[in-house]
Amino acid sequence: MSRSEPPTNVSPAGPAVTPAKPAVSPSTPGRAGGEGEPNIIAVPEAFDDYYGVDSGPSVTKSVLEPVVAEAELAPARTVAPREARARIALDAPAIEVTGLRKVFGDTVAVDDVSLVAATGSVLAVLGPNGAGKTTTVNMLTTLLRPDGGTARVAGFDVVSQAAQVRRSIALTGQFAALDEALSGRDNLVLFGRLHGMDKRAAQVRADELLADFDLVDAGARQVSKYSGGMRRRIDIACGLVVSPRVFFLDEPTTGLDPRSRQEVWSLIERLKEQGVTVLLTTQYLEEADLLSDYIVVIDHGRVIASGTAEQLKAATGGTVCEVTPARIDDLPALAQALGGLLPADGGIGETSVSVPAAAGAEVLVEVVRRAGEAGIAIADIAMRSPSLDDVFFQLTGPGQPTDTPLSVD
Repeated sequence: MSRSEPPTNVSPAGPAVTPAKPAVSPSTPGRAGGEGEPNIIAVPEAFDDYYGVDSGPSVTKSVLEPVVAEAELAPARTVAPREARARIALDAPAIEVTGLRKVFGDTVAVDDVSLVAATGSVLAVLGPNGAGKTTTVNMLTTLLRPDGGTARVAGFDVVSQAAQVRRSIALTGQFAALDEALSGRDNLVLFGRLHGMDKRAAQVRADELLADFDLVDAGARQVSKYSGGMRRRIDIACGLVVSPRVFFLDEPTTGLDPRSRQEVWSLIERLKEQGVTVLLTTQYLEEADLLSDYIVVIDHGRVIASGTAEQLKAATGGTVCEVTPARIDDLPALAQALGGLLPADGGIGETSVSVPAAAGAEVLVEVVRRAGEAGIAIADIAMRSPSLDDVFFQLTGPGQPTDTPLSVD
């Protein structure tokens, strides 16, 4: 292969490619990666000059050879100018899924999942561990072939037009897919070279992303010395070396401290401002509430609810009056005093009682009157709307049927 034909992101296994990420090597060079481990490329010394990176002596040539050998299968790509990376106005949804299904042996991992993400929006896919979120993302990013249903991403079918899908997306998994032997800047340059950019263009783009992600001071530092939040930021930046139309973020804040989570949230907001469609999977209710335009709740491989955060909250129940007694021992007596006002399930929490309050202030006054007559001191009383926590636990709690999805469209 001539040096004028730079390698692109093609898997040695054939047409399946990890979107917006280079081909595989585990986080420790030379070790076979297992399930759930990050996919990281090791760069050989012989390729240092070609890629414009300083890989160090600890990596081997064998990992990259299959990638280079098949590089001519895909055309080289160049990054658009900064001003061209603006909102893409398309009539078709950025993601359109109908009846998606995936089976592993006797286990149905995803069953009849349908969802739509408007262009330039943030779609949150919410669900507990093992709900089918990651399997769904893997099908939408062409890493898994669906066993049923259809899916289009950026206007392309994920099965018959898989190569076009890969050219239009980026994917950041639950673990940072970086080469820890390289610096943050060299990781960015490497990703640019693998996407067909010449050395100078890749270096310019790397510097631009370091500035955008507030990582200039850390750019020359080895990724192995980054904090968790910094690794996640540089990982997301690598997915933006070539501007994607759709960005898949699979639980991007898992394991991060609160400050690092907020940094990632800010990055997602910026992606949306730039017109990038984001599909975000998460277990964090606050995250979905804060960031998403639309939420799909998945449990046991099926969609059990969909709508905006406010729609889901409204469908779960109206305003409640939450009453906390001054003494926790008074909780049973307070519940008894409020007997006729409580819902059928009791409305009794660990430290408070929740009373449906459709009548608003009238209910609050009645609660105070009854508590006073019973001689119960109140530490706190407040009117509040249902939270996404309420929605989540009501929908995914024990015994919740999954064959009657709640839709509030």
